[in-house]
Amino acid sequence: MINNLELKKQLLDIIKQYDDPHTALPEDEHPDLSKLSMEDSLRYFTLPMALDYRRDSYKLWQSAKATFLDPATNFVFKPEEVINLSVNDVQEALTKYKLAIQYNKQTEIWIKLCETLHNNYNDKVSELLATNNYSVMLLKKEMQKTNKKSYPYISGDKLFNYWLMVLKKYLDIPLQDIEKLSLAIDSHIVKASYKLQVITEEELNKYNSAKLSMRAWDKVLQETSIRAIDLQNPLWLWAKNELNE
Repeated sequence: MINNLELKKQLLDIIKQYDDPHTALPEDEHPDLSKLSMEDSLRYFTLPMALDYRRDSYKLWQSAKATFLDPATNFVFKPEEVINLSVNDVQEALTKYKLAIQYNKQTEIWIKLCETLHNNYNDKVSELLATNNYSVMLLKKEMQKTNKKSYPYISGDKLFNYWLMVLKKYLDIPLQDIEKLSLAIDSHIVKASYKLQVITEEELNKYNSAKLSMRAWDKVLQETSIRAIDLQNPLWLWAKNELNE
């Protein structure tokens, strides 16, 4: 049984130790946001997120930045252009700096997201957010239930939650119910969940350990009054540094 008072103390210690603005996170690899429009910044932090699957996140965002800054490949961040080009043209741009490493599948994912933004939101991520009143729960309903197929991979539990955390952190998007975000669970945080006794050894070894971890953390955070957005990066960095084999 979890001792919430002891766990809260451990989590606050982790936040204190690893909530360091000088510690490089993957998404710190971005263009100068002061020189970009809000829409360009939103697209930058949204489209590559869907390709963050079983890969080094630091390398992903290095590739995203290189692709964005190259005039020959920057068009992939413009849905209105992507939808009018051939798959080969889009694939060539996405793979030039290894932004897409699964050439066919990840090109299809990128194009699908661009089609969704173009057809439903006038090419704008800002309209996706505004249409859903900047609400975590409304966005979750739209992207994970009502129209899930329109948002490949970014609709998954891990990426959906982390995407919104990134938008809040870097662009200060005014999310109305930010406390409804869940932790974005990857293999590092699953290990941390077991280390902190948030999940059992049996749950750790189950195929759906990430889902079980997310549910357990939802309950823990509610009871300890710690927000997922405040714990996410410190916990990830702690797990990555302390629990790597």
